[in-house]
Order: sequence, then C-alpha cells, then structure tokens
Amino acid sequence: MKQLWCALPFVFLLAFPGCGSASYGIRVIDGLPKETYLTFSKGGPVRIGDVFIPYHIQQAPARGSGLGPHGGHGGSGSLGRKQEVGRVQVVKMADETHALVSILPGYAQDGLKAERIE
Repeated sequence: MKQLWCALPFVFLLAFPGCGSASYGIRVIDGLPKETYLTFSKGGPVRIGDVFIPYHIQQAPARGSGLGPHGGHGGSGSLGRKQEVGRVQVVKMADETHALVSILPGYAQDGLKAERIE
C-alpha cells in the first residue's frame, strides 16, 4: 500500500502532460525561412531573445532487442533518440501562441519539436 501512495504523484503528472512542462514546436509557412514560427501553449513563458533547439525523434533499436544469447529477454522494440538539427531565436511575438524566429546555425522544418535552451 505504501508503494501505491508513493506512485500516485507520478501517475497524476502522467495523466496531465501539459502541466509538467511546456511543449514547443516549429511551424514553417510556405517553406520560407523568413516565415518560421515557434508554437507554444497560450501563456507560455516565451520572450524575445529566447533560444530553442529544434529536433526530431530518430528511432533506434533498443539494447537487447535481438534474440541473442538470452532469447530476447531484457527488452525489445525501439527507442526514440533526439536528433538536434539547429537553433532558432525568438525575434518577435506574433500572438499568444506563436513567435517569429530567426534560424541560427542549422535548419528548421515544419512539424519539428523544440526545447528551450536554459
């Protein structure tokens, strides 16, 4: 019973994913670098000058996913690995959920996720 009470806060955080951390994405309009936006939740803590890292998830086989000497025990499937593709910097707030960004070294594609550089 004690383990159940210890696990409850984690279950609560998983049930409400938007409460734990902010979610950011990249939106490119008409494929033009001058029309690249950071998307975020309304009221998100985004300011002019903030820098973000766009990334995509690259699927990689999980360790122990083969049949190997242990008959496949110890894991299977694939793991998602973050592959950073560049950096963007907020140059103008467009509205409550979009900010115009400038692409620093690298690139930004429509649909990428992003994370803030602390």
